[in-house]
Amino acid sequence: MKAFNIYCRVLNRNKVFSFISIGGFSISMGVVVLLLSFIRSEKQYDHSIPELEQIYRIVGDNFSAYIPEQTRDKLLSDFPQVQAATKLNIGYDPVLYKKENSTVRIIHTDSGFFKVFSVPVISGQRDGFFKDPHQAVLTESCAKRIFGEENPIGKVLNVAHGEDVEVVAIVQDLPDKSSLTGEMFCSAELRIRYSRSGHNDQETYMYNLYLKLHPDSKPQELNSQLTDMIHSFMDWNDIQYRIQPFKEVYFDTSSAYDNLSHANVKLIRLLGWLTLVILFLAVFNYINLAIAQSTGRLHELGVKQVFGADRASLLRQFVKEAFLQVLLALLLGYIIAIILRPLLTGILGKEIQLLMLLKDPISMILVLAGLLLIAIISGLYPALAILRLQPRQMLLSQVTSGRRSFDIRRVLTVIQFTAMVALIISLITLVKQIQYVHHKDLGYSTELLVSVPVHYRIQNNVPVLMEELSKLAVVKEICASHGTPGAIRNYSSNDNLTASHIASDYRFIETFGLEILHGRNFFKAESTNVNLINESLLMEIGGWDSAENRTIFGSEVVGVIEDFHFQDLYTPIGNLQIRNEPDVSHLCVRFYPGDISASISQVQEIFEQNAPGFSFSYEFYDEWMEAKYRQEERRARSIRLLSMIAVLLSCMGLFGMAEFTTRSRIREIGIRKVNGASEGHIIRMLNLCFLKWTVPGICAGIPLGWYFMQRWLSGFAYKTTLDWWIFGAAALISIAVAILTVSWQTWRAARRNPVESLRYE
Repeated sequence: MKAFNIYCRVLNRNKVFSFISIGGFSISMGVVVLLLSFIRSEKQYDHSIPELEQIYRIVGDNFSAYIPEQTRDKLLSDFPQVQAATKLNIGYDPVLYKKENSTVRIIHTDSGFFKVFSVPVISGQRDGFFKDPHQAVLTESCAKRIFGEENPIGKVLNVAHGEDVEVVAIVQDLPDKSSLTGEMFCSAELRIRYSRSGHNDQETYMYNLYLKLHPDSKPQELNSQLTDMIHSFMDWNDIQYRIQPFKEVYFDTSSAYDNLSHANVKLIRLLGWLTLVILFLAVFNYINLAIAQSTGRLHELGVKQVFGADRASLLRQFVKEAFLQVLLALLLGYIIAIILRPLLTGILGKEIQLLMLLKDPISMILVLAGLLLIAIISGLYPALAILRLQPRQMLLSQVTSGRRSFDIRRVLTVIQFTAMVALIISLITLVKQIQYVHHKDLGYSTELLVSVPVHYRIQNNVPVLMEELSKLAVVKEICASHGTPGAIRNYSSNDNLTASHIASDYRFIETFGLEILHGRNFFKAESTNVNLINESLLMEIGGWDSAENRTIFGSEVVGVIEDFHFQDLYTPIGNLQIRNEPDVSHLCVRFYPGDISASISQVQEIFEQNAPGFSFSYEFYDEWMEAKYRQEERRARSIRLLSMIAVLLSCMGLFGMAEFTTRSRIREIGIRKVNGASEGHIIRMLNLCFLKWTVPGICAGIPLGWYFMQRWLSGFAYKTTLDWWIFGAAALISIAVAILTVSWQTWRAARRNPVESLRYE
């Protein structure tokens, strides 16, 4: 209690310093609490699944999790360590009930799913699912969405406008924090969604495969036999297979098209590093501010030593005060975290649960241990720096800037400037890359272009539908295609060549505004098996003389189009064929300028007339493409916010440095003024004293920022450049921040009456 009273008196005597010191710590702690809560929340994904440690999935070293379906039965029959196994494929399909159309995320699987993932059954059939392939299981929320208050058991649904299924059970919703998401379970044998692959005349259906092993089994024994077994079903001798713990899946983004939810790993790493940077800056600032604040307590400390207080008791006092300050900052920081939570939730796109840290014993132990460590570090150093003075020096307020302590504080200042410069470089580069992506010429126009998904069961209706839509005055161009820029799933390959495919007709070139460099476009109503290739594929096969009338993957080349970005900007432009084939998954409609809402309503009306019972949806192409880079935008917004906080903390540290230095040189300033020095001369002298320590920070921060941004930009195939002005701007901004921070202090010192500082001499 005595320590608390002393601490309160110290706060009251130094209101400005107390506000800055505690305020800086509180903001830092608030941000750290938010970021740790988010990271902790991400780490909890899939942990609510029962017996998670026993669940695995099979993956190949070709970054694919698709496995021949025969593997499941072989594992169950020949490997006693496998307790249960399930195959699944996930995707969205339309579900009809009483002519009401709902888009539902369906997991096509088998009865083993409920054994592997232990999903509780709420009502209906308890086991033996999918003995009849026309059975369906719904989650509780999906059943309420489709049936309302009706009893769903026994009701018949139509799936994908083709298969009738009977609802036999209602199960609990899958956990919110799960990489596996779905609302409805259907038998894999319906083949509504599947991937069929072949190699050397072998063909098989491909699924993701998940296993639950017995608790005492050894996964490495299964790994050693897995590859040979899978090769017996599909002869891909160059692919090696292994089992992967399911608890690792959420953070594994290497497997393509596994239809699972995954973490934004780069963002989590970034936030982890920024959490450490902000925490260290907060501690550094407290040390600087505590030393500056302690210089005003020299009389108090000198008197205590004269009256018998030993240095050990004074050290304990400093540590207790530091602990109280850190604890107070943490409590205030939690309040700040509550206030900032909606802002950071909007930036990160995920709900942040602050109570998660309080409920986790390990997190609480780490927080308390961290508090104690920060208190010891931030309390002992200023105490040792001040208590090395003799009591006589304290009573006379003779503060000297001893080399030993001052050098350490200079190091802290340099570190702060290094972090600030690196963060400014990162922020400018992130914004520059996002702007580059937004304004990058993709090679085709997205202006007023809308994509309309088309279900495969209405493929025969598409010619009439397109004819009707073409008659609309608001429609400028229209084409049907299977695969569109940014959403291409088909490709062919052999030992020498690989190419992605888009299936469409002559209208594709017109709708997307592509340029033909050699040859011709498809003829109207052309039925021959011909294709257009892009420049990249042309260069690979040796030029137009080699390509003209050449058959590639069963289709004759009739023309070459200019390269365009048919994938995202993370990927270099590869080989592409546009094949004159009738497959369709999308209608791409370009409108004339005008009332777009009214135009889309006209398209919807004609769509529903020609495809009754099928849901109509659309997406603006430019918005859809921008959404592909939303993770990078979130990363940029995160760095922008945290950089501002880091700069604020650096300013607070500089403020403490300025306060300490001006106090220690107050008599020197008085003597200089008595001898004729002007206020401007004093301000320049003190400012230069601080600015010279920005140079090492700038010199260290520039290569650090360059290194991290080079690594980040390497993830893009097409990226902005790290121009020299980025580093120059970061240096100028850091210098400007330093000048603005210390000038007020130096101006006050220069304006002081020299009589006040010299009257005790």
